[in-house]
Amino acid sequence: MRSGRVQPQGRTKEYRIPLPFSLEEFRVGHLFMGEGARSREGLEVEVVIARRPFRGGPPHTTTTNKHSNNASSNSTLFAGRRGTYRRRLFHIGTQWPLPTWARKLLFGGGDRSAKSQQQAKGITIQEETWDCYPVIKTVYTCPLFSTERCKIVAVTHYKDNNIGQDPWPEGEVEVDLIDIANDRLDPKYNRTANTAADPKTYKSEKTGRGPLKQDWLDNMRPVMCAYKTVSVHFQYWGLQTKAEAYMHEVLRGIYLESHQQAFCGLDKWIDDQLPDGEVTAAMTVPTTTATTTPTTT
Repeated sequence: MRSGRVQPQGRTKEYRIPLPFSLEEFRVGHLFMGEGARSREGLEVEVVIARRPFRGGPPHTTTTNKHSNNASSNSTLFAGRRGTYRRRLFHIGTQWPLPTWARKLLFGGGDRSAKSQQQAKGITIQEETWDCYPVIKTVYTCPLFSTERCKIVAVTHYKDNNIGQDPWPEGEVEVDLIDIANDRLDPKYNRTANTAADPKTYKSEKTGRGPLKQDWLDNMRPVMCAYKTVSVHFQYWGLQTKAEAYMHEVLRGIYLESHQQAFCGLDKWIDDQLPDGEVTAAMTVPTTTATTTPTTT
């Protein structure tokens, strides 16, 4: 039975992604992974609107990630850090797997004709990222919908020497472990999958890591884990449950594929240095009251 009201809290899941890197190695690797997102995800145009240093953490941090010294909120998680704020716009490409109900909502029709695909190119997604590696917050919004009713908020904490076994209070949030070697993309939600990126066949010439075997989590070192706490909000009556479930399925595929690409591209970034001006969590703010908005330093 459908509820007569929307659920304001949205749907939250925590994705745990073990990775065959050290935390320090992935300081560069996570930037490589982010730069490759456009081609993987069917996003055809990218416009960089802003890129600047900030301090004190992102504003309006309401999605909880509890993997930083038992922090009870993200205000604590980001306090005392500074990093890089980035704002980008993406235009959805023709290969984006929009289901029929979404096409009807956006365009008034559910056909998959060339005209409908061309209309899909007009959908813009805004991405805002506060990168304080090893903690990062990303917010996605779409101008077609109110930001109060439709948004995705993801808070990531990368942890060293960790394979995703940190405890979480029972029943508080759904936990989904993503295995980059053994999980496969669902073509229903991820039609732009790059099948060439297969950790079970890739071997790094520079590090000797790989291919990743079935039991790689029991034997691979170094190993770290990405804890991604993701809240999806689509607060429109009659569509909320369906839309939020769909968005989580798409996000899971994006996270799986992007981290597979990071491993299979290991030799491309393992020797790189941080880009000029890139601020990381190693550079912290002195113990003062943190600001709550991005500021130029």
